[in-house]
Amino acid sequence: MTDPIFSLIIFSIIIIVLGIIFWPGKGLLTRLRQAREDKMRILLEDCLKFLHDCEYREKSCKRNDIASTFSISADDAEALLKRLVSAGLVKSSGQRIQLTESGKSHALQIVRIHRLLEKYLAEETSLAEAEWHQAAEEREHSVTAMEADELAARLGNPVYDPHGDPIPTANGEIPESRGVPLPTIKTGITVKVLHIEDEPPDIYSAIVSQGIQPGLLMVLRGKAEKTIRVEINGEEKLLPAHLAENITVLPLEQAEITPVPFRPLSSLKPSEAGRVISISKVCRGQQRRRLMDLGVVPGSVIRAEMKSVGGDPTAYLIRGALIALRKQQSDYIFIEESHRR
Repeated sequence: MTDPIFSLIIFSIIIIVLGIIFWPGKGLLTRLRQAREDKMRILLEDCLKFLHDCEYREKSCKRNDIASTFSISADDAEALLKRLVSAGLVKSSGQRIQLTESGKSHALQIVRIHRLLEKYLAEETSLAEAEWHQAAEEREHSVTAMEADELAARLGNPVYDPHGDPIPTANGEIPESRGVPLPTIKTGITVKVLHIEDEPPDIYSAIVSQGIQPGLLMVLRGKAEKTIRVEINGEEKLLPAHLAENITVLPLEQAEITPVPFRPLSSLKPSEAGRVISISKVCRGQQRRRLMDLGVVPGSVIRAEMKSVGGDPTAYLIRGALIALRKQQSDYIFIEESHRR
């Protein structure tokens, strides 16, 4: 004969397990269904963002491009497009894929959130530069329009993200695309860097490691089949062609070029001094604020006092205080008018 207490225990366990699986709104099945829906929503939003980028840069986009971009099969890409068409977000005619007004509005909202997040990560956190894009990708789908507006206000309503991309306004306004790829520029022309493509991450990291940032002026000195030679702050650098293709620049008229002779603070020898012109845009967030708190601001005079036994760090006299800076930090500080004590 079955023990009634044992039967009650078994029955209770079954009820608990069924509750865990089927409980309305909180059960395992509901959570799995929600997870699938969230995954599909994120994929749809990413596709809208991709289509907008193609249209903004005046690039054609085909079904195969969607499949390769999101690492999905051609059939899955077709099913994805059908969902977007059914939702009234995309128009498809033959090979032509185009956002509707509603689709463009939705895409611009995601783009706005993504670029605001990148700006926040660059200015307010110590996250490595190569990680900004992926971190923003992971967060952008959970930020509401209201939260994006609050973030924009906190950041001072920035116009561009750290990579030089324009940030759409809350009303979906965005300036027209401008600039051309660096390899298309003629030798001898001075250009201003407008944008650096942040994907793939290894290419982006290789570009910024050369000290290239949006806003930088450089001169194209020569082109070969696989390399491009540029002059940056009086120093020539050799860029592989596949890196240069990811840099968008604006050719400048001679009247727009106002060169100022300067060099990095790290070039000072003991007893030499220089006046601060600026801090490199590569130096951001907490590190930039720390330098400014130490008195490293335009107009300040800094004198090199002594180097350590190993040559790094160097002690500098800044506003009456002796501060030790490593070469990596002093490379970010640009000075002029060197003087000897």
